[in-house]
Amino acid sequence: MDWSEGQGRHFPSLAVAFVAALSACGSGSPSENPGPVAVDHEAPLAVIQFPPSGVLTDAAEVNLAIAAADDTGVASVRVAGIAALRGPDSQWRVRVPLSPGDNTLSVATRDTLGNEQAQAAGLTIRREGELWIEPSAIAFDTLTDQVLVLDSASSALFGVAPGSGARTLLSGPGRGLASCCFLERRRPRDGAKTG
Repeated sequence: MDWSEGQGRHFPSLAVAFVAALSACGSGSPSENPGPVAVDHEAPLAVIQFPPSGVLTDAAEVNLAIAAADDTGVASVRVAGIAALRGPDSQWRVRVPLSPGDNTLSVATRDTLGNEQAQAAGLTIRREGELWIEPSAIAFDTLTDQVLVLDSASSALFGVAPGSGARTLLSGPGRGLASCCFLERRRPRDGAKTG
């Protein structure tokens, strides 16, 4: 059979099917036929860059810096329901309010395809109403079942609950008569009465 002349015949049906398959798929070169497309079912990964977990602060809020990455792109990052903003350094930043005591914060992420992770990362921050600067003496008060901590640098006396570690300012500048406790004892002058 002469394929070029055809002698009144057309290509056999197998040849037609082969040509149709090639044209449907392109020429077969990698640039025209990328192959199967991978489907992303994973939410973005997140790492809290700052602050580290377990920190102690007296601040009413904390600024977090979060690194997040995903193959299809990160659409959003949230902490405690508050949306983070992506900065020029590609870090996601968010300011989160803290309540007194332990605060457990979770980072939620979502990619451009809608894949979400409610707890992509997390940390715990302890907020204390008062922090001491230079504890110089401690004692246990059996009447109130708390540890008493004297902070000479801030001229304050703190009570600490042994079970939770919660601190309470008992006396200090602006509270009670703390200044009486931190006065130096003066030596009596010559001829002055002591007693």
